[in-house]
Amino acid sequence: LGGTGAANKLDDYEEGTWTPTMSVEGQGSMTLASPVGRYTKVGNIVTVTFSTGTISSVPNANSARAWEITGIPFALSGSAARTPMSIRFAGLNANAVNGLQGFFYAGASLGRIEVPNETNPINSSLWAAGADVYVSCTYESA
Repeated sequence: LGGTGAANKLDDYEEGTWTPTMSVEGQGSMTLASPVGRYTKVGNIVTVTFSTGTISSVPNANSARAWEITGIPFALSGSAARTPMSIRFAGLNANAVNGLQGFFYAGASLGRIEVPNETNPINSSLWAAGADVYVSCTYESA
């Protein structure tokens, strides 16, 4: 492991699963067909991945609100900036033309997926029901 000294010893390694939950900001939970999350933690660096399965219910889908993600296994460090996530969608409605971005908040266990231009809020019904979401993010934990 890179030497014989105690400083080189890998003493904090963990793998596991978690259950992601998603909601429409301030509107309630979405129905996810088969949410599956996995994580690897080495020291204070965490990589999380998850998929939702087909999304079948989106509360108040006509609202121009972000999607919120909760349930990550370790909160982000408060000293870290917002940490971007890599997002892949399958089965998006053809009207979803705005492009999307996602991030996790510093010092929290909450993430968001939203349109990059806040002056043009997304109507979540344009890209919600019937889609599958895949996310990956590496961040510094608290």
